[in-house]
Amino acid sequence: METIPARPLRIGFDARMIEHSGIGRYIQSLLPWLPRFGAEVVAWMSPEQVRDPRWDFPGVTRQGVTAKIFSIQEQVRIAQAAHAARVDLLHVPHLNAPLGVRLPLVVTIHDLIPFHYPEAITARFGGMYFQAMARLAPYRARRVLTVSEHTRSDLIRLVGADPAKITAIPLGVGMEFAQPADAASRRAVRERFGLKGRYLLYAGQWKGYKNIGLLLDVMERLDPETFGDVRLVLVGKEDPRVPLRSELERRGIAERVVVTGFVADSDLIALYQEATAFVFPSRYEGFGLPPLEAMAAGVPVLTSNCASIPEVVGPAGVLLGPDSVLEWQQAIESICSDPQRRNALADAGRARAQSFQWERVGERTVDAYRQVLGRS
Repeated sequence: METIPARPLRIGFDARMIEHSGIGRYIQSLLPWLPRFGAEVVAWMSPEQVRDPRWDFPGVTRQGVTAKIFSIQEQVRIAQAAHAARVDLLHVPHLNAPLGVRLPLVVTIHDLIPFHYPEAITARFGGMYFQAMARLAPYRARRVLTVSEHTRSDLIRLVGADPAKITAIPLGVGMEFAQPADAASRRAVRERFGLKGRYLLYAGQWKGYKNIGLLLDVMERLDPETFGDVRLVLVGKEDPRVPLRSELERRGIAERVVVTGFVADSDLIALYQEATAFVFPSRYEGFGLPPLEAMAAGVPVLTSNCASIPEVVGPAGVLLGPDSVLEWQQAIESICSDPQRRNALADAGRARAQSFQWERVGERTVDAYRQVLGRS
């Protein structure tokens, strides 16, 4: 008797946050892998994103939907789109899931930062919406995916989520970070930002819990005779609420700190690979992608020992307390003075980064879909 092949999974995916600074990387990297493991994907984006060729992935059908993120509107329109597309399951890569959808629901929750740092959300009702959805989405979902064991623990401890529903799937890192940038690109990025000697690199947001002030404290204390050429390079979109430039002037270190603003990935890769060390003193991360990118790029990583970061960095980086300026100063001076240690940390970081593969994230995510639908 002829065997009828199983019908492919038809998955709906809310991809409207594809250009978001953090969640966007998750969406951009995960979507191309889902069809390779047997999922037919219908992805909802804004009409502008549907027209953008950057988001045209093989095996992914894009459909436009107009719905403001973090609004009542999205609660209705994403559910309507999912039902109209006749998908088997809806995956929402953030906690703003449509609670009334009459389909199996999978939600990815990256972090619960506003529970620890309420000031991280400045929108008038944003904090209230986040806190409500952090409780309701895990209750409504058939499966909750987190990007770290730390976020999984936070969900269980802070919102009482059912542990049996939650699966931690660590993120991957794009292998483009591991490919050596050509010499011309590396020279060009140094010339553009005036980087002639050694520099410490930070990449990320400027919010308070990111703890950038500690790095400024260290720069004030570095001995100018021994470390006078060392610059601190801050990469990331400037936050108008953070008066960083005036703070640099007040501290008298404006000449030693380079603020690049947002940079393209090609420039970021060159900046990683030219850096003496990557420094990341954040107090809280749902995962910690920048240290992983830095390890893949072969730069020594000095980072905090908080939240999920040790899960990512493991023994391949230097883990430091986020409040000890002296500890950070000594670690930075050591790494700047010891080329053998830098090389050893770079090698360890490259090796560790190889275990974080987006292919594996895609495979495990599709496995979760199959389990929810009883097709495992």
